[in-house]
Amino acid sequence: MGDITTLAVDAIVNAANEALLGGRGVDGAIHLAAGSGLLDECRGLGGCDTGEAKPTGGHDLLAQWVVHTVGPMWSGGGHGEAGLLASCYRRSLEVAVGLGARSVAFPAISTGAYGYPKAAAARIAVDTVRAFGHDHPSGIDEVVLVAFADDDLDRYQALLAETDASGPARWSSPGSCAIIATPVERLSAATAPRRPTGTTQGGNRWRSPSPSTERSVPLMSRPGRCSCTTYATSWR
Repeated sequence: MGDITTLAVDAIVNAANEALLGGRGVDGAIHLAAGSGLLDECRGLGGCDTGEAKPTGGHDLLAQWVVHTVGPMWSGGGHGEAGLLASCYRRSLEVAVGLGARSVAFPAISTGAYGYPKAAAARIAVDTVRAFGHDHPSGIDEVVLVAFADDDLDRYQALLAETDASGPARWSSPGSCAIIATPVERLSAATAPRRPTGTTQGGNRWRSPSPSTERSVPLMSRPGRCSCTTYATSWR
């Protein structure tokens, strides 16, 4: 499984539980990588409702902030799960913009222990992030959808290609937000945004990623509108 905690973005999103006191999966990995200061800060937040989001500092992470969101447990689809999951992505982006973040990385919220069907969750993730980028063209420069397995990457790739094929009729005035799906184990330290070792920002001490020869996998392509690098794609 990939590790979202290694990404040098402004904010990473944590798929948390309502207590915000750590847990399994991505939640546990983020708390472990961020150090005990994250748990101490989370204790003062008073928990978080499903579909909502709350921020903390990144502490020992490369990211400056962590945005904690609580996804819905899958109960068959008839209990508002889709709306709550969409709210997780939307509220996380709203919180990130409020912090001043320009790049945000998401795990696949609710698809682990909470049992949300992966195909349906991927569509909600892509559609919600797309809609946010359309409605807030100057809000976020880059959103990374972290894929933890090849089938996750395939789903994101297919959905991004499908929505991109809708063309200018749907995206009449795209902003500058790039949506990238990547298996995080392929993310190259050479292509990821870097922070100088030993420097600080927002009270955090940055670590340089370990060198890697692997490449990330950019998935958006719009001839005449998109400039691509090995890490990011941007609508211009």
